[in-house]
Amino acid sequence: MRTLYSGLAVLAAGLLIVPSASAQQVYGADATPSSEQVLPEIIPSRSLATSNTARTASPKSGPLSHLDDALQDLAALSQGNARLGAATVMVDVVAEAGANVGTLEAALIGLGFEPTGRAGAVVSGRLPVSAIEDAAALRGLRSAMAPRYVIHRADGTSAVSPLLRVGAVEGESSAALRADDARALFDVDGSGVCIGIISDSFDTLGGAAAGVASGDLPEGINVLDEFDGTGIDEGRGMMELAFDVAPGVDFAFHTAFEGYASFAGGVVDLFDAGCEVVVDDIGISTDPFFQDGAISQAIDYIVSEGGAYFSSAGNSSNGSYEADFVDSGELGLFGGALHDFDPSTGVDAFQDITVPPFGIVRFSFQYDEPSILAGVEVSEFPAFYGGAAGQTPTSDYDVWLLSAPTFAGLPLLDFSINENPTFGAPQEFIEYQNLTGAEQTVYVAVEKFSGEDRRIKYINFGGDDVLLANAEYNEGGSSTAFGHTTAAGTFATGAAPWFNTDELNPFVAANPDIFGAAAVQGFTSFGGLDIRLDTDGNRLAAPEDRMKPDATATDTDNNTFFGTDVSPFISADTNPAPNFSGTSAAAPNAAAVAALAVEAAGGTLAPEVIYSAFETTAADILNAGPFGFPFNLGAGPGFDDQSGNGLIRADLALIEAAAEACSPSQPLFFSDFDPNGDDPTLGEFATISNGGGDVVNLSGCTFAVFNPFTLRVEYALPTDGVTTPSLDRVLATMNGDQDLAPDVLADRFGTFALLATDVEAGDRVFDVLPDLVAGVAYFARGRIAVSLRGGRSTREAGDVFLAAMEEVRAASVAEDGPVDLTLSATPNPVRDALTVRFGTAEPTDVEAVVYDALGRRVAVLAEGAFDTGRHALPLDASALPSGVYVVRVTVGAEVQTARVTVVR
Repeated sequence: MRTLYSGLAVLAAGLLIVPSASAQQVYGADATPSSEQVLPEIIPSRSLATSNTARTASPKSGPLSHLDDALQDLAALSQGNARLGAATVMVDVVAEAGANVGTLEAALIGLGFEPTGRAGAVVSGRLPVSAIEDAAALRGLRSAMAPRYVIHRADGTSAVSPLLRVGAVEGESSAALRADDARALFDVDGSGVCIGIISDSFDTLGGAAAGVASGDLPEGINVLDEFDGTGIDEGRGMMELAFDVAPGVDFAFHTAFEGYASFAGGVVDLFDAGCEVVVDDIGISTDPFFQDGAISQAIDYIVSEGGAYFSSAGNSSNGSYEADFVDSGELGLFGGALHDFDPSTGVDAFQDITVPPFGIVRFSFQYDEPSILAGVEVSEFPAFYGGAAGQTPTSDYDVWLLSAPTFAGLPLLDFSINENPTFGAPQEFIEYQNLTGAEQTVYVAVEKFSGEDRRIKYINFGGDDVLLANAEYNEGGSSTAFGHTTAAGTFATGAAPWFNTDELNPFVAANPDIFGAAAVQGFTSFGGLDIRLDTDGNRLAAPEDRMKPDATATDTDNNTFFGTDVSPFISADTNPAPNFSGTSAAAPNAAAVAALAVEAAGGTLAPEVIYSAFETTAADILNAGPFGFPFNLGAGPGFDDQSGNGLIRADLALIEAAAEACSPSQPLFFSDFDPNGDDPTLGEFATISNGGGDVVNLSGCTFAVFNPFTLRVEYALPTDGVTTPSLDRVLATMNGDQDLAPDVLADRFGTFALLATDVEAGDRVFDVLPDLVAGVAYFARGRIAVSLRGGRSTREAGDVFLAAMEEVRAASVAEDGPVDLTLSATPNPVRDALTVRFGTAEPTDVEAVVYDALGRRVAVLAEGAFDTGRHALPLDASALPSGVYVVRVTVGAEVQTARVTVVR
């Protein structure tokens, strides 16, 4: 008989940070973990009712036999359960291939079914327990799945930051992520932007009105779909955190707890309701591991339409087993091949797992074949959708949990034997709690009942990630971020406690080589899970690593009601308010920064721009926190599978994403001509500044050097990056100064300009003046500096710039002799013959010398008097070895160099 585990086990996966004594200077004090919280009035964990009771597997039978088994499970779980007391259970009903889904839904409604959403062949809703047997007999019904929800929350630590000014209880992430700086820099607070929240519930506990009254929530929250039961209102807790970071945003809410199809529809509904940013903190164990399911497709749809989507990475650390199925040669209970866990030449068909007293083994098992949950129909969703409806696995796998490494005597603790091709999903679920009072070793066996050898994987959601990470043949574990969290359009967020960031922890700030910007929470789920099938169920030519999580945000913030106060354990915590920890807390903080960016950009900002800005400006995180603190899991510089691209920096991200590119209206000017350089007359370097004005994004600008004698571009280079009131950018050096950083532009003489266009050497100044943003013509110690635009018209600015160029040219000839040293060397690279060209404004002595990379003279091109005008010096390069050479030309008091590459 095939079993369907119908218990809606709602998991608060993840661990409280338990720092070692040696880590107290970072963590503040030892902390103690709290037990996992199971949401009230939801069907409790199946293992709580059946743990340690040996089960007997029946022979496989018809395709709907699992519904009978589900009825038995529900009856066993109904005692003391308020939700079942109301006589209904949440199910995702799957229609048979070719069946009319609408007709099936109507028939279910006739049995008392309350639909909550539809995605392709899947209809979600609440079914009366008394109607399960009648539902099993309905024509067109393939199977019914129980959506098990994984809440990415972990009890953690927090404190109050004095920098925030929102509500009665303030969070710390605004300071830790530099959102305070970003708000001040752009004068934004998220006004005009809606954040859509997807979580368990919003106000089933009745505290929302108090949150609004205290100023911790805004008025007018749009609740599209509330959970029809009693949740823990984690969605409201997420709103409080986001509201501290972006205190001007609006909110909308949609529950995730009304079934798989309802979740997928809720993503689109929130976007259609005007939410530019949507965020969730929920995982569903049936969400396909190796393929984009309907929720992932819904996310990709709203992203393609301009919405940004954030999700918590998960709190399962590396608690997963993954491998290619290998036939051990041994047979399972149903006569199928058992998987060989031993990667060596030995054979072991049973994986040992050590479970502490009251520990829970709770994992979802999947393999890389198509899932019915990936097939959606165009008629059910916007035209973006196109997954092949009715796709199902062809192989059939079973999973066993035993008290001994044998099937003899049937020492079964739990098992899952869905008829996968008929069931419609390559998925099984195991759940068991050790109530023996002592440490217990249990054994996992994976049986391939029929079909092909596939990639298998199971992720533990039991709250103790070490169980699988330390299981036999699984040293180090594997990726645990899964499902819609790994969608291409999702920005998956890891977590780092605010008190372990360089902004708020002096010890972390003083040790950047150890930590980077923060110590990531050790429970943050690892990325690295490959997508192996497209949405039509076709196998990809190569597995696709979606590179999750994308980045890390902070958690452990204070709020008015959600979580547990741990101020007695953390010295940095000075407030007894509850603390919200886990990637569930980090995700809304990241989403709130995105809302700030959207407002700063004028109300519209492409999600790919937001994601790129967050990733490219993130501060690197080197090591994770609790396990083996501080050197954990081999994380190093750059992207890694637990902290992504690093800690989000809100100020830099907004600058990158929202500052207008090369705007002619910005008050830019050149400054800082150092009169004390190598040459006593001309300055040594030029910088560009915004003079204390607005932030300016230099992307899209071109820095150009003009020759005031020829009025043509001598040198041009596209620019990027930003200038802020506190940051000047060095754009050019002059006169042979080699002391500045190597990324400074090459030495050039002339008049500088920043242009909102692309230019090339040789372009006439008159042709590019309409795109002038800022310019300066320099001369002597007092220099001639011109700050342009600032309300001037293009014509007026151009006239001023040209007049300054003329003044420089006239003053140069009158006072300083020949300064028309506009050196060029062509061709470059060179193989045989090279020509060095330069100009003089009047007769003068000239020296032209070629040096190799070691500074040795290899050729003298000129040494003596030259007349006014342009000159060309030939160089026979045929005898020179391959390499880089420097041509140095001295005309009077002026020196200029050109770099030449010789190739063979």
